[in-house]
Amino acid sequence: ILIIDDNPADRNIIQNYINETDETTKIITEECSNLTEALSKLEKNKYDIIILDLGLPESKGIETIKIVIEHLKNIRKDIPIIILTGFEDYTLGKKAFKLGIKDYLIKGETEPKELQRAISFATYDCNLPSRKTIT
Repeated sequence: ILIIDDNPADRNIIQNYINETDETTKIITEECSNLTEALSKLEKNKYDIIILDLGLPESKGIETIKIVIEHLKNIRKDIPIIILTGFEDYTLGKKAFKLGIKDYLIKGETEPKELQRAISFATYDCNLPSRKTIT
């Protein structure tokens, strides 16, 4: 799982939430703090899921999703994206789903089980459930 979030405290919380998941599946995570680093990692490594904040230094809101999706077209289109952001905006959420993201979660309101459920549904939706390791 690639975690893209500019806030180190938020990345730590996400890691803790993921680590609380069941032990039947090993989840490997990598972190990056900006979009440039994220796009570079996506070029070099294979990921099964992206957890994306929408308030990054180089891009905000729906533009962030569009940049990531456009970049994925050249690599592997079917990487599910889970949004975990501080933007509590219903219209933005609807636009994100229209672009194909798998879930839209709000920081500060999301519990570990909700993030775990989003990861589980994303893996199922992309035919990853039988795998023992998610990256």
